[in-house]
Amino acid sequence: MPQPSVRTRALGLALALLAAVGVCSDASAFVSVTFTGSGTNSTSGHSLSASVTFTDLTGGLFQVDLKNTAPAYGSATVPSDVLTAVFFGFNTTVTLCSTQACNAQNSARLAPGSVVVDNAGNPLATQPTNGDIDGEWGYSQTGISVNGADRGISSSGLGGLFGNPNFGDSNPNMSGPSALDGLQYGIVSSTYTGGNSSSTFDQGVIKNSARFILSGLPANTDISKAIANVSFQYGTGMSEPNITAQRAGLLANQQVPEPASLALLGFGLAWMKTRSRRRTSA
Repeated sequence: MPQPSVRTRALGLALALLAAVGVCSDASAFVSVTFTGSGTNSTSGHSLSASVTFTDLTGGLFQVDLKNTAPAYGSATVPSDVLTAVFFGFNTTVTLCSTQACNAQNSARLAPGSVVVDNAGNPLATQPTNGDIDGEWGYSQTGISVNGADRGISSSGLGGLFGNPNFGDSNPNMSGPSALDGLQYGIVSSTYTGGNSSSTFDQGVIKNSARFILSGLPANTDISKAIANVSFQYGTGMSEPNITAQRAGLLANQQVPEPASLALLGFGLAWMKTRSRRRTSA
């Protein structure tokens, strides 16, 4: 029976060692799951739509990207067209924390490509430093029961469901009052071009999306299966539009090889090249 060449044996050895290290090492990995929802605002007649992507960042960190995806509003956006909260739950026990006291990375930020605008759709002269909106959003999992969800993230008090901002260091307060209230720093879509007559918008609304990082996600939580009862809330009260979301997509097990794995593969390939040269010179 023909014996495998030195090159074949070397390549097989390198791949086998790489596979072994890949199994044993803690390669970077994350899982993201997206929910979307749409409906119609009976007050304005406008189409409403939003998306939220939950990501397990590993190390107990949990990222939430909330985006207003509505089409162009026209010329008369009303307060209840503004996305102010997302509600969700887990089918297992999970206690999350949003403050820096729990983890220095916990934060609320403008998502990439987002900006704070006034009622005319113009960017405010003073934008959040480094996109920091810690002082304008809050997380709660106390006293909430919305369509089966037991927690949420909001820029508005929503009738007492949310109190003070509590992401990161809870500062700066970009627009008063100190408690979560009103529409300020709620989210309008990237298509928003202004036309709202309400001075409330002059306090600033986010155009496009916001990103939140919380800590406390248990290591064994499979968010592709565990997250449930997601809905989007608009306006400043629970009597305003609430849209149920459905899971839209899953991005699973995005792995980045550890440096040790890459080094081992390089060693195997170098060894294969050396052996090949020796056979040629012989």
